[in-house]
Amino acid sequence: MHPTPEGTLEATNGNTLLSVASRSLVFCVSIRIGRWTPHSLRVGSHGHRGTKLGGALRRTAAIVTTTVILVLVGALAASSAPTTAERKALDARAAIRTQAAAPNLADPTLSATYNDGFTTQTRAHFGSTANGYVTAEEWATNNTNPLLTASGAPPTRATPCARFHLNYKVTRVQIDRVQLIDAITGGILASSSGAVNSNTARKVSLCAANGFDLTTADLTVDPPTRTLYYTSVDAQIRWADGTLSVVHYGSTVILNAWVIWGGPPA
Repeated sequence: MHPTPEGTLEATNGNTLLSVASRSLVFCVSIRIGRWTPHSLRVGSHGHRGTKLGGALRRTAAIVTTTVILVLVGALAASSAPTTAERKALDARAAIRTQAAAPNLADPTLSATYNDGFTTQTRAHFGSTANGYVTAEEWATNNTNPLLTASGAPPTRATPCARFHLNYKVTRVQIDRVQLIDAITGGILASSSGAVNSNTARKVSLCAANGFDLTTADLTVDPPTRTLYYTSVDAQIRWADGTLSVVHYGSTVILNAWVIWGGPPA
């Protein structure tokens, strides 16, 4: 789950236009000089005198053509360069595309673990938050966080988790299933055993009962298995107007934390 930046397309169009314009100019100047030069002055038409005059005309044409092309280069370069306001707008759009949610370390049930691939999405009812909306979160909870343990030992187990916040005009949410999926093979590495319903609560979460053994990663095959995975979530949302939405979400792709922290033998 990379679009071409807007500035790249603009620069490409400018270069193409410059190339076409310069080639067209050279072609037109060549035609015009050939058309306006008297037959008696063309190269080779009357011996040495015709050769000298023809060469002079060609040099003059080359100088004129080069000068005009340089002017076009300056004009096109100036017109294709984005203004400060345009550059800020491009940067803002790029930031929105690449923005990622940070782990919610303020939650005491999550602060002592390493929450990998934490991802959040907002689902608006019929495309408008005025009709109601929920926030869905997915991640893989590792059994240890090397940054918070004295030994710095790498995690050895990852458990897929999901959580829904019932923000506005939502009656209830049921999380049907949360799984950890191998991003290479599509195999299920861990899965929850049953559904959970929010009922009257404004938040509901579900984690798989048994996590995935990170030490089973196989780096000897190509491509490696059990090294890239993501959390997959299936849920149902009952809105205040009585309608039901069946949704499927997934976290960003996660690289096996045991591999990252140097678990595999050298």
